[in-house]
Amino acid sequence: MDGFISLRQARKNLQHKLENRVQSIDKVLGRMEKRKKRISKMMATAPFRRKMDKCAYVLGTCILIAYSYLIGKFPHTWIYTYVTVLMTALLLHRYYSYLVTENHYKMYLLDFCYVANFLMLFMLNFAPKC
Repeated sequence: MDGFISLRQARKNLQHKLENRVQSIDKVLGRMEKRKKRISKMMATAPFRRKMDKCAYVLGTCILIAYSYLIGKFPHTWIYTYVTVLMTALLLHRYYSYLVTENHYKMYLLDFCYVANFLMLFMLNFAPKC
């Protein structure tokens, strides 16, 4: 056949290559799944939680200090922008974190706290004269 392969042989070669590729993809996915389990287990341990708690404490303190400074320095101008940006970011983060952990059904969007924060944002931005 002068160096040419038959259609059946080409099909078998292609099928063999695809099977090898699928097996290698399955191996990679298996390793990724093991790594994901190991990382999630590590994130649930006490040292990681303590570090996250420390970071959250520092961030909360910085937010409080920035709020106190802005309310004292710019009581009628920048405080509204700060509150709008901060509340929007925090509420979106809360929704995203519940969505990722598949606890979004527990969020209770009609809970009083969420409704009150949303109404405050609405009043600040769309009805500031009220």
